[in-house]
Amino acid sequence: MKQHAKKLPIILVSAMLLLGILAGLIMAISGGTQPFTGQIAAYCDALVAQGFPEDYATALTRLHLLHPNWEFEPLLITETNKDYTWAHVIDKETENPATNLISASDTYSDYRHPFNRELYDSGFYQPSRSAVEYFMDPRNFLNEADIFQFYDLSGSKNPSIDAVKAVLSGTFMENAVLENGVTYADYLVQIGAEIGIDPVYLAVKLRQEQGVGGTSPIISGTCGDLLLKYYDQQTEKTEQGKPINPPKPGDEDPSALTDLNGLYNPFNVGAGGTGVYQIYKKAMIRAEEGTSSMANAWGDASWSTMWKGLYGGALFIKEKYIDRYQSTIYLQKFNVDGRIPQNNFWSQYMQNLTGALTEGRSYFRSCAEIGSLDAPCRFLIPVYAEMPQDACSDPARGKCTTLTPASNRFETTSLLTAPERLRSTNDGVFCSATVQAGATEWKLEGKFTHSYGVQRLQYSYNGGEWIDCSEDGSLSIDLSENLPDYGEHILVIRAVADYDPNDSTKKLSANSLCVALSLTVQPPPSVKVSLQAGNTVADTMHYVGTTLTLPSCSDENFVGWVGSNGTILPSEGSFTVREDIHYTALFVDFRLLEGAALSLNSSTPTLRFYAVLPESAYRIIHKHTDFGGQLLGSEAMAELQSSCTVPSQSGTDYRRLSFTTAPISEEDYNAPLSASLSMRVTYSDGSNKQITAAGTPTPRSAAQLASAALSDPLAHHTPAQRATLETILTSSRKDLTT
Repeated sequence: MKQHAKKLPIILVSAMLLLGILAGLIMAISGGTQPFTGQIAAYCDALVAQGFPEDYATALTRLHLLHPNWEFEPLLITETNKDYTWAHVIDKETENPATNLISASDTYSDYRHPFNRELYDSGFYQPSRSAVEYFMDPRNFLNEADIFQFYDLSGSKNPSIDAVKAVLSGTFMENAVLENGVTYADYLVQIGAEIGIDPVYLAVKLRQEQGVGGTSPIISGTCGDLLLKYYDQQTEKTEQGKPINPPKPGDEDPSALTDLNGLYNPFNVGAGGTGVYQIYKKAMIRAEEGTSSMANAWGDASWSTMWKGLYGGALFIKEKYIDRYQSTIYLQKFNVDGRIPQNNFWSQYMQNLTGALTEGRSYFRSCAEIGSLDAPCRFLIPVYAEMPQDACSDPARGKCTTLTPASNRFETTSLLTAPERLRSTNDGVFCSATVQAGATEWKLEGKFTHSYGVQRLQYSYNGGEWIDCSEDGSLSIDLSENLPDYGEHILVIRAVADYDPNDSTKKLSANSLCVALSLTVQPPPSVKVSLQAGNTVADTMHYVGTTLTLPSCSDENFVGWVGSNGTILPSEGSFTVREDIHYTALFVDFRLLEGAALSLNSSTPTLRFYAVLPESAYRIIHKHTDFGGQLLGSEAMAELQSSCTVPSQSGTDYRRLSFTTAPISEEDYNAPLSASLSMRVTYSDGSNKQITAAGTPTPRSAAQLASAALSDPLAHHTPAQRATLETILTSSRKDLTT
């Protein structure tokens, strides 16, 4: 039960911009040496440099690893007022027995004052000094759920409309348009920017105050009629069984009640009292009073529309608390910021000692339920001079489980088996690793448990996007192809817990830290790449694994880039550097020899054509090249077959290539024939190029060649060859005669 102090109770909590929750890892961490290395240690050191003690910084670093968008700022209480040391603040918070109260339920008996047995407000006792110390010591609550009592409500730097929409999703406000033609989400962002209050907090508060359905009479516009009904009928209880306590007949003016129609109080400002009737009426009277500073702009000050109620309620919260250095739930409960000393220790939102803890948790649950914990948010955390070395202990010694730190309500285990074997209980594994980019395999393996159950595992580099990597608590992932740039990085593995806001045993953790690894990515070794064209050589150094593109060359004699590793690539071909390599631009003088020769190696004559190319080039490319040709001058025969290559003649640097036709039939003896010769180069990357031999082909017929052969006095023909030549001549002459 919440007990309000002299000031009007406004639930100024906030939590929406949270991130994926860490609940499980951080017990109340006090003292000790931080376990971090690399950039994680640097982040922790930066928190210390800001003013956080090391035990604060160590716990907050764990939270930062789970929720990289969260920001933490120390509120140095003693710097706001030099007298406000830890002991002085506790003295002031305990000198008046009614400043802080604890429920009279036996569940909370360990928190009672040892001597004062007076019962306050028919249900509360004065707490002990040690109980006040326990709930006021921030170090006890620097975990994923409990930290929301320190959430800064004064407005985010970059309010997210998406985050606001996420809070309102599934409620009566999701797609509704206000009387001013603006959606709830858009208007909350507008209000936040205009008056300086976190719009996500406003959305969370609205959802908490009005629920999913928005059925409260306070925002119906007809609350006056309902009050009149309760009064006329003297109704004792609502349909839900809540006591109404209407005034006795004759104590109310019915017309005054109906005048309360048309008013809206969405933040329930001033809605307090005994019984539903009094709560509703006070809320409507406060809405009728409205916002005096807006009377001219609105025509009157009252909250006569929902959008006016939203604006007026938000402005009230801002002016009443946030502007008075009470911008967190903790500061609304424990008013210790010394910049307005006349308000300290009495102008507090509630008397209930546990209020900051429980209200903060309710905002955490709202955010966890709608999945908005990974949004940016800022926490303002008090730090006092002369605090005890260790966090103040729980007087109940954990027996009152509802008031122990949230991180004590579950257990986790983290077992990392690769790249090394490490184990931790109720914490993450912290380690360092160095990996070389381009390595064939770099694995993370392990097993992680959470007493809620593990829905899935996620990983993130340097606070970036969370990427699912397992559908349970088992991890086996090869990150070789997804390494960040060279240098130092932070790799985090987290477990998404089986969170359930409706299960009291599973509602204080949404994520837990599994692994925080300070990762150094080293570049691969450097190797030399040499490119040679003629006598010009250019050397460059590149990392192994780098992909390069060779220069372009349009020269008709260019064949390709020949690598020292036996590969051959085309103009603008690409390759991946694996070792030192030398590429030479290869140009080939591929020429057609004039005319054809008559081949008499069989009983049927054939024609043979020749091409030449440098012997050195042939030796390089012959394994990558197919030679062929096209016979010109005869439709009956088309393709030429590449036969043997003739070795270099002694004293020459050229290889002669031979291309032979099919047997020439008698009707083609007089046909003037020539050839187009070519070579087809198949590159190492699978592409290819066809190069045609240079030179103008000279047409010749078989008859011409036979006549020349028979007329050559130096020729030596066998009888069979001579007979074939004479047959060709005779047949060709008959053909001409015919």
